[in-house]
Amino acid sequence: MKRSYFLMVTAVSEGITGLLLLIIPEVLLKLLLGERATTPETIFYARCLGVVLVIFSAGCWLIRNQHGSARQNWFAVAALIYDLAAALLLAYLGLAHDMVGILLWPAVVLHTILAGWGALCHK
Repeated sequence: MKRSYFLMVTAVSEGITGLLLLIIPEVLLKLLLGERATTPETIFYARCLGVVLVIFSAGCWLIRNQHGSARQNWFAVAALIYDLAAALLLAYLGLAHDMVGILLWPAVVLHTILAGWGALCHK
């Protein structure tokens, strides 16, 4: 499967998520985890994650067409690891801590699918 498409989808999905975390963290956290982000610390951490996701998204987008390069391979591996970790962490929050918003399980499924796609890109 084409690694460039995987990186494009990762760039778009994580870029949107990052921007939402920067602009309206309270809404996204409520939809994802069912939690109201009322403390300044929670908002700060959500926005920090938003910055990281926007930067990661930009990197994935910029590297997407450098076919066969070591840099593209490293970004694809980083995206695979990120998707695995995100799926596991979100599922853990839902199952162990009952932090469930309307978008939690769709996000777990999306990250699981992306992780599978990323793994297929390395064969």
